[in-house]
Amino acid sequence: MVSTIVSSSVSDTNDPGDFADFASRNEDRITTESAPMLAPSDLVQLPKGQAFALIHGGQLHKIRMPLPDASHDPLMPVSLEAIGGEVRGRMEGRANSAP
Repeated sequence: MVSTIVSSSVSDTNDPGDFADFASRNEDRITTESAPMLAPSDLVQLPKGQAFALIHGGQLHKIRMPLPDASHDPLMPVSLEAIGGEVRGRMEGRANSAP
């Protein structure tokens, strides 16, 4: 995590022989400190269809994915169990066809 501190100061002089009546100073201080990117509570409180992803060289992004809607897609499986059954059937078919 990076933080910036802005500092400004002014001082005056009462030396009659000094040409400058006052002096000013402005500065920006940049500091870095380690901090966790996510807390466990951030992950478990995500709504369905949302996730965190490290993309673009490890930058953390919160993404949203559309949830599938089976009512408009005749090829959409009915449930996760149906997907699992289809995958198991394909894997068993491969095992039976192996020489």
